Amino acid sequence: MKKNELPAKPGNKGLKIIAGFSLALAFLPGMWAGVREEKTAVQRVSMGVSEACVLNAEGNPGRLNVNIERLAGIQGPSDLMSEVYIQYSIIAARQQSRTLTARMEGPGSLPSGCSLTLEALPSGKKNEGIGAGRIVLSAIPQAILKDIGSCATGTAPTDGARLVFQFTGGEAARRAAGEGSRATVVLEFM
Repeated sequence: MKKNELPAKPGNKGLKIIAGFSLALAFLPGMWAGVREEKTAVQRVSMGVSEACVLNAEGNPGRLNVNIERLAGIQGPSDLMSEVYIQYSIIAARQQSRTLTARMEGPGSLPSGCSLTLEALPSGKKNEGIGAGRIVLSAIPQAILKDIGSCATGTAPTDGARLVFQFTGGEAARRAAGEGSRATVVLEFM
């Protein structure tokens, strides 16, 4: 037996085993964490809605031609009408609306004493706009539909807004035979 050494007691050996076992349990959770499985993952997804306007005008208005009928002494029709439908889809920002404008573009002018007017008549469905009334077409853009919000009019031939063109031939005394013109009507969302 060495100096300062206590004599061995039968109970000390068990104490050493318990101390060693306790020390192993203290490190076990740390070792177990390294083997742990991950069963969840995190993904970040960015989402958004882009502002958009799509307009479709099917067909063209019929020919608007002033003709004197076979009855002598009458002026002939002074107002000729033709109509087409336009379909549109819009995604507008919250609390904002769009306006549809129309203008006439082309090299010629209207025949003497004549005018061409346009009126847009919306279907009345939610957010498809409010008609701005009849306008006399010119080179300056003018509103024909106002307060158009996010909507989709549908794609059937009579879905959407009805555009009514009216050609006013004016008084017979102001007409000149052979006058005529072609013009393009430009529709644009603002």
